Amino acid sequence: MTTAETHALTGAYVLDAIGDFERAKFERHLRDCEVCAHEVRELRAVAALLGVAADAEPPARLRSAVLARITATRQAPPLVHEPRPAAGVPRRWRTRAAIAVAAAAAVAAGVVGGITLGDGPGGDRGSTVVTADGQILAAPDAVTVTARAATGGTGTAEASRSVARVAVSLDGVATLDPAHAYQVWLIGPRGPRSAGLLRPDAGPLVSALPADVDHIAVTTEPATGSPRPTTPGVLRLDLG
Repeated sequence: MTTAETHALTGAYVLDAIGDFERAKFERHLRDCEVCAHEVRELRAVAALLGVAADAEPPARLRSAVLARITATRQAPPLVHEPRPAAGVPRRWRTRAAIAVAAAAAVAAGVVGGITLGDGPGGDRGSTVVTADGQILAAPDAVTVTARAATGGTGTAEASRSVARVAVSLDGVATLDPAHAYQVWLIGPRGPRSAGLLRPDAGPLVSALPADVDHIAVTTEPATGSPRPTTPGVLRLDLG
């Protein structure tokens, strides 16, 4: 099996659609390939979202909230044809297509959301952001908090204690240089815990919401992220 063929097994691996021999070989490959490891995490995140999707009658306010989000979101630019990659270059479109199909299935199941593929360590493809705004907004205890950022613009948190999820988004904030990124922190009595990196142009970041978290903070960190905040917060969102 060539290296390119091994790279293309991420989707089949997550779906348990490969044999024992290929699985063992691919798992050895995962230990040394951060790109494939990221893709496996992306697909598993989508699969997890599909697993919790359930038919439910959405509240009336969900429709207005979704329409408001649509009108506030910039339209994507027209698609531009790109030349075929040179022979021997691993192609990632199979995994992206698998993610898109899974996202469409999630929408069909009643979950309003999408997929955002960010930049990870070393400039490679990084963490998956599986937006689940609909799941949060449909909760009876959903709250929306907006505050101004120190760098200009605003930040918004949509949270629900009953589904233990929070979606954080930024709008109109300063664009950072490639060496830095916005990092979201869950703050409570135990101190800050990272929820991940957030690109303002990539849609909301959805994270689990532990019961003891009382506010969200956003800081500017190195592009690869930090284990603890290293700069003053540019935004604070109190969840109450």
